[in-house]
Amino acid sequence: MIEFINLSKHYMSAEKHTVGITGLTTSFYSNDFVVVSGSSGSGKTTLLNIISGIDKPSDGEFIICNQSTDYFGEKDFDNYRKNYVSFVQQDYNLIESQSVFDNVKWSVDLNAIKGSTKREKRVIIITLLEKVGLSDKAFQKVKLLSAGERQRVAIARALGKDCPIILFDEPTGNLDVINAKAIVELINEISKDKLTVVSTHNPELFLKHASRHIELQRGLVVKDHLFRASDVELLKDPRAYFKDEVPLKNMFFNNIFNQPKRGLTMIFSFFFVSIITLILSSVLFHINDQNNLERVEDSMFSNFDKQRLIVSKFDNMP
Repeated sequence: MIEFINLSKHYMSAEKHTVGITGLTTSFYSNDFVVVSGSSGSGKTTLLNIISGIDKPSDGEFIICNQSTDYFGEKDFDNYRKNYVSFVQQDYNLIESQSVFDNVKWSVDLNAIKGSTKREKRVIIITLLEKVGLSDKAFQKVKLLSAGERQRVAIARALGKDCPIILFDEPTGNLDVINAKAIVELINEISKDKLTVVSTHNPELFLKHASRHIELQRGLVVKDHLFRASDVELLKDPRAYFKDEVPLKNMFFNNIFNQPKRGLTMIFSFFFVSIITLILSSVLFHINDQNNLERVEDSMFSNFDKQRLIVSKFDNMP
């Protein structure tokens, strides 16, 4: 479903150069439950940001459902984020002054099937809250909830998008042991029909459920352990969201702006080949023209050519 080929992400600033991910080649499939661990700064969040389309690779290839993102523009990435990815971030990003119901409603309203009635949307919201164990707190203000309950609201809101990929950034980082275990069980239930990727400092909480464990250090994969095989399948036809063929001019300009190094190489190669072609054409034209001139001269002044010119004096004197 998702493939990285020699993918790297570096962050540049005037003061320093920071390595996010370096030379990552791997694939993620529809029913994977992937746990990504590592110390702070190891590249966990960078990996999630690239999968979600928030960050773009500095080098290498990012392939979604057999379609390269090299020529994606902002609109293509927007469609990918909207239709493919739900992201539960560490700080929840909830609206604390609103109720639990209203926080989930934002997501459902934005992503519900066009023409859905208010009643249908309400049923979806209540179903999601039941799934995360918060149906009894539907109309309570978020600011009155515990950290574990806020995490559940964030998960319910993410599920409101009904996307094939769901990402969790440190979902148990702010929780006590009891709430952490409950969240792990909830994520395990969600992972049964989605590609689920969890970044965490505490991989031992998830490993009994995970299909795979990736450990990062300084942007490099130092461990990639597979607990069970994945079903190699595509969750959705990418043609639902992306065009099968990208216009040549769009490919050219998107490549320049999204992959500057590759774009500049392509421009340089184009001009280099064009100049060499012009030089060779000019040399060949000159040689051909010279040969034609020599043939004409030989024809006009040869004593054996049938079309030769003969000049005689009237007195036949030499």
